[in-house]
Formats: sequence, structure tokens, C-alpha cells
Amino acid sequence: MVGLLDEVAALDPDKDTHELDDCLSALIRSPALSVLALGNWLGANAKLPLAKLLVHNLSVQYLAAETPVNLDLAMLQSSDAVLVAFRLCALATTPAFSLGWVLALLRNDETGVQTHALELLRHHIREYPHTTQRLLESMVPDLKTTLPVVAEVLSMLSKQSDAFEQAPRLKEFAMSREERIALQGLKLREQREIHRHAEQSSVLMQFVKQSHFKYSHETVVEFSAQGQTFEQSLSMQPHAVSVELPISERLDPQTGPLRRNRMWAGPTS
Repeated sequence: MVGLLDEVAALDPDKDTHELDDCLSALIRSPALSVLALGNWLGANAKLPLAKLLVHNLSVQYLAAETPVNLDLAMLQSSDAVLVAFRLCALATTPAFSLGWVLALLRNDETGVQTHALELLRHHIREYPHTTQRLLESMVPDLKTTLPVVAEVLSMLSKQSDAFEQAPRLKEFAMSREERIALQGLKLREQREIHRHAEQSSVLMQFVKQSHFKYSHETVVEFSAQGQTFEQSLSMQPHAVSVELPISERLDPQTGPLRRNRMWAGPTS
């Protein structure tokens, strides 16, 4: 398998784009292959461009995951598994995957590995508190039993969440969805009135022709067939994915690269 990964690494991203995409698609569909590829490309002898591409694809694959990815790191040496875990955090991999890697390290019996795993777990708690709580709560009870630290972390995050909910908030943040839509409508009408009065008092607008376009919840596709033009309406449905960004990146973005560089180097001891 290692020889096959070396063949994939030898592909030229500019010339063998389709072959490389097919190989990466096959890798991200298998957690076992993803672990082996990351150990080979993100370890001590990192193949950085290919590793970053794989991490990006894994982040997209598990962006909306509801549970941590179940990973088995037995095929990797402990030192390589720990180094890859630090570098996954340095690359801001989606928490569902990086937290799954950390949980796999916690199942390792080696004291040194568990120490580093706890350090990375604290990183997830500090940077992604809400996402970490949601992912840990979704774990099956058997896994929580085998990892007592998970129960401790959930208790701490629950108290932190309760304290956050009781903290004073701005009125705009406490508004319901309907109230926020109504407020947005009021602001939009006010803005339109300002523009309308400005256009009425403008001499230039008396010589300029205006065209107005209206948008709705449906889009229309126009196509021609047998010399006639037809229109097909397509209903539009909202879709969104909620993503929690690292807290430190939002509070102090200038030192973010320094923190990532320290994590990229791996454990200090």
C-alpha cells in the first residue's frame, strides 16, 4: 500500500489532475486509507502540497459530520500519529476529523501519547468549544465509558455553555428569526426611501434611464427547441452549513500564524 501511495505522490498536479483527483476521492472515502496516507504524507518526511490537498478534501468531506470520525491508528507508529495530529490542528482541519484523530490517540495505552492527546483535546476545547461539545455529545455511550476524560470535558463545556447563556447580550443578538427578518425589512425600506428622495432631488437622474430587476425564490431557465423559446421555473431552497471558526483566530488573528507554526513542529517533549 505504501508503494501505491508513493505512486500517487509522484503524480504531477498540473498534468495528471484527473488521476490525482480520482485517487484522493478514493482515499477520503476510506478512513483507513486516509490514516495511512496522512501518516505517509504529513509525517516526518512530509509531502506538503499533496498533504494539504488531502487535508482540504477531508475537511470538505467531513465539514457537516455530526459525529467524530472513527479512526484506527494502529497501522502508524505512535510518534508519527502524534506528529500528524499536531499538524492536522495546525492546518485547521475540520474538527470532526481532527478530533476523531485525537480520540484515537486517547485510546492508546502509552502515557506519552495520552499526554499529547490531552494537549490537543484542550486545543479543540479552547478553539472550537461549541463544535467540540456537539461532537462529543454525539458519541455512543460505550465510547464515552472507555474514555472517562470525555465525560469530564462534556461536564466542563456544559457549565461553560450555561454561563455563556446567562451572560448579558445585546438585544439584536437575542432576537428571534422572525424579529430579525422584520428589522431587516424596516432597514431596507428606510434605505429605499433615502435613495428615492436622493433621486428625486438629483438633476442628473432626470437624464439617466433606469432598469429595475426583481428577485424571488424561483429562478427561470430559458432554452430553445425547434425554433421556439421555452422557460422552465426552478424552485429555490435555502441551504446552509454552520461552521465554528477558531476563537483565537477571531480574537487575535495577528499571532495565529505563530501558533500554527508551533503546532506544526509537533510536541515539544
